[in-house]
Amino acid sequence: MNWNEFINTIIIVGGIVGTVIRIFYPVASKVAKLYGQKTHNVTLINLTNRADIIVGSLMTADKSGTDKQITAINSLVEYGKELKINLTHAQAQQYIQHAYELANTLDTLIPEEGTNAESEKVPSTDK
Repeated sequence: MNWNEFINTIIIVGGIVGTVIRIFYPVASKVAKLYGQKTHNVTLINLTNRADIIVGSLMTADKSGTDKQITAINSLVEYGKELKINLTHAQAQQYIQHAYELANTLDTLIPEEGTNAESEKVPSTDK
């Protein structure tokens, strides 16, 4: 093989490799992005679930509302550190606030024990 054939072979192989990279790079990039999004979504769901657990456990605690909120925020930030998630107090406060609002909504929708759910329904206006 002489020098010109060697150079032509390198150019042809380089062209084939370049074409393969141009074809598969967008697919590989999309797969990497989707995997990153799935991992991020799992982390967000995990934080949301932990905020729900923290708020649920503090709902019956004998503390003031402010003390409960501070305890909940600090607990969620510590949980984030355990998972190596950089969670600020402001972000934790948003998770806790959402969990608290959800818990209050569920409390209003689900009647307490000993109440008659039928008597709490809104009467029909049809006559």
